[in-house]
Amino acid sequence: MCSVFATVFRARDFGFIEHASGACSIGMRDNFRVGEERWFHTLYPGLPSTTCRLLHDDFGARMTAPAQVHWPLGGLREALSYRGPVPPFPQAYKEFLSLLNGARLFAGHLRLFGVSTCRDSAEGNWQPHELISANIFNRPRNVEDSLLIVGQYPWDGSVLGMREDGAIEWCDRLTGVRRRRWSLFGELLLEEVERLTARFDERGQLIDSNRPTIPNY
Repeated sequence: MCSVFATVFRARDFGFIEHASGACSIGMRDNFRVGEERWFHTLYPGLPSTTCRLLHDDFGARMTAPAQVHWPLGGLREALSYRGPVPPFPQAYKEFLSLLNGARLFAGHLRLFGVSTCRDSAEGNWQPHELISANIFNRPRNVEDSLLIVGQYPWDGSVLGMREDGAIEWCDRLTGVRRRRWSLFGELLLEEVERLTARFDERGQLIDSNRPTIPNY
């Protein structure tokens, strides 16, 4: 993660802001004026260890949230009472969420999902793309049930799924067919940050907008 952070924070040279939600945006892009599209990267602050543990234990086991627990997380109580297929919650992603509660990287060309901690839509209260929704309410139909959907490439809607042992699979959203596999989440992050860095110029502009930003291109 140190190497990933070092690369992402190079964009600080052309802009940085910390939002009311605690999220930080890095690299202001000249051709966009408002919202997240304006920023090259947005990182969301890590979740408290208690929240990560509850996510890992309760979401993974499909248990209903205990009555005495206060859930500040939008949609989590509904998700935990859902009784359809729910994948295991890998320890590796719990550890990631304790560092970053999701991220929007390279002008949104790579998204890593997190958990909304507030439903207030006030300006500056930016929240990550929703992990719970991606796995329960909007889960791709043909992606294997044992994969936790942790990210997406918006270029074509393809998704990143994590197995219980921490391995990552890149899958077609419609067919569920696996396109690529990484044995570790950190391996994916290092490779993709390096690859996508080469696709943008020093001001966060895509060098070739006609070339897909998904892997293997």
